Order: sequence, then structure tokens, then C-alpha cells
Amino acid sequence: MLSPVLAGIATSDGEIHDFAGPYTIGIDGMAFGEPHKIWQLSEGQVFGPTAGEDPKVTFDQAVTMADAAFRGMMHNLFTNNCHSHVARALNNMRYQGRTDWNMVSVFWHVNMHSKYITPLHILKTYAGFGVLLILVILMSNLL
Repeated sequence: MLSPVLAGIATSDGEIHDFAGPYTIGIDGMAFGEPHKIWQLSEGQVFGPTAGEDPKVTFDQAVTMADAAFRGMMHNLFTNNCHSHVARALNNMRYQGRTDWNMVSVFWHVNMHSKYITPLHILKTYAGFGVLLILVILMSNLL
């Protein structure tokens, strides 16, 4: 089951950057709360614009460049959102040798390759849906 996902990208020192809204990059404070899942990226998959450069430097510069670009953009839920910001950073660093990352591929990879931080985060992710489902079942039995 795919989970609803909001995306941010952390620098090499763990500082999370999130396209939180129009012209706004949240740093170490995601727009909708703490992360529940993490997709750990690999330094060995960072190819960057300069061969032989320290992958951590390339990674951090890619995130900074994405931040700078998205600070000048309007946020749109369907076409220019937090997934687009992460995709830009991944494209900037040529993650996995690719420059075709987009919000759909980010969503897919996060869902397929990420892990929940703790078992409690699994519960937090699906509790709202579970309560709603139970209410719908109870209401349908009353009608």
C-alpha cells in the first residue's frame, strides 16, 4: 500500500530542506510535521557536475541550488511541490547518473525504497485512514 508522502531532502549533515509553500524553503522543520519514512541515498550514486569532487560537497551544493531555485517559485500541489524540489536536487547531483528525476519518480522511489523510522511511525502514518475506515463501516451498518 502506498503511503501519503511529503518529501524533503537532507544535507550530508542531516539538515532537512523542504519546499514548504510559495517562495518558502523550510530547514529542519518540515511543513507538515516530522518525517515518518527515510530513503537513505548513497554517496556512491552522486555523480555531480565535477568528476572526482567529494560526493558530500556535491550533494550539499545540489540541495542549496534546488533551494535557491524554489525560493523564487510558487508552490502548486499538483505540478510544483515538495517532490519537485527533491527531484531538482537529485537532478543537480546527477543521482544514479540521471537528470530526469521528476515528482512522480521521487514519489515512486520514496515509496519503494524508504523505511519507517520506528514502528510508531507506521501507526502514525495509517491511523487517520484506519479511523476513517472504521467510521465508514460503522455508519454503513447503521443505515
